[in-house]
Amino acid sequence: MCFSAVIGCILLFSGDVPSAETILNRCEASQSWLKHAGMRVEVDSHDVEAQEKLVGTYTYYRDAGRWQLRGGWITVNKSDLSRVKNGGFRNDRLVGQKGYENLLFEVRGPPRDEGAPFAVHVHHDNSAMGGPPNDSIFGSGLEGDIYGSAGKPLLELLRDGATSIREELDPSSNEACFVLESKSKYGTASAWIAPQKQYQLVKYRIEKRSDDVLQDSTPEIMFGEGATWAISLDSVRFTEVNGILIPSAGTITAVTTFADGRQVSVVSDIERTEIDLNPDFEALGAFSLDVPNGTRILDNVFAGIPSKWKNGKIVPIVDTQAIQEMDVSIQALAGMSEEEVQESTKPAEETGTSGQIPIAFTRRGGFVIIGLFGAAVLLGALPVLSRIRRSRRKNC
Repeated sequence: MCFSAVIGCILLFSGDVPSAETILNRCEASQSWLKHAGMRVEVDSHDVEAQEKLVGTYTYYRDAGRWQLRGGWITVNKSDLSRVKNGGFRNDRLVGQKGYENLLFEVRGPPRDEGAPFAVHVHHDNSAMGGPPNDSIFGSGLEGDIYGSAGKPLLELLRDGATSIREELDPSSNEACFVLESKSKYGTASAWIAPQKQYQLVKYRIEKRSDDVLQDSTPEIMFGEGATWAISLDSVRFTEVNGILIPSAGTITAVTTFADGRQVSVVSDIERTEIDLNPDFEALGAFSLDVPNGTRILDNVFAGIPSKWKNGKIVPIVDTQAIQEMDVSIQALAGMSEEEVQESTKPAEETGTSGQIPIAFTRRGGFVIIGLFGAAVLLGALPVLSRIRRSRRKNC
């Protein structure tokens, strides 16, 4: 044990122990640099028993309520990194950009050089998708924003339940730590927080029993009766940037344990190779989507309306023939000439609207349709009204 660790341990254990809330607040404050930063993240993720692994490189931009993640990954053979199993995957997520405050755009597709089509997934509900990505392959697991607890980060899990505190010298990091532990429906969460490291996380572990919440399910439902699941962070390294201590690397391990004792472990080694605390987002071209015109849109709200990307906007894909047939029908109902129909209708695509059903019809034709619909409703209601009147006469 080094001399500095001994001194730190003595200083920590001889003083008054702060409350759990104070420790968590200090830990959260130590992560505040992440609210305005740019970084490059490299990830090496693999199933311990598999012959292949995932290798990814991402650029991550964060500025208050908006963030962007750009990058991609490839699957390679562990013994021969030159053997690429597939062409990889491009991922570009954008949240909170001006004009799209309530939307998340996620561009998915293989590398651009393959010339394959892309899809833009548009999510209108930010409650589930709008926060920074909580997945180890994006590097946010170093701060405890990790998969498994329905979007709840580690510090929130520690606040949710009854939290206990103990003092411990962590042998893996050689740091004197406050160890906070909390139990809730999301499992047992434990965090090792080092005051000598500006109250940064140096290790954590989340353990879930078979009936605890695992994302939107349970280990038992996902992996079979009696299965458990755990995820942990260790081997954290720190880098000082502008006087701020920042986690620059660490290892995240997820372990599924089955009822018969078998285990499947996925290990992700994460390294932040570049960290900029004062990025020039405009010069970097951040918070914009590089989406080719014509890219199809997959929308989780207006899923039934075919749409595409055009000049930075979502526009409906117009079935010209269907629109023409509708116009002809309306013309016949309204007694309009073909010239009048053409004058009063506009192609829906030119409107550039998003989230609206593209229907082209004339004002006069619209009144005709509404009138016919009202007449049909009235005719259908007449027998009912007649029965009501007869019933009232009998009661009288």
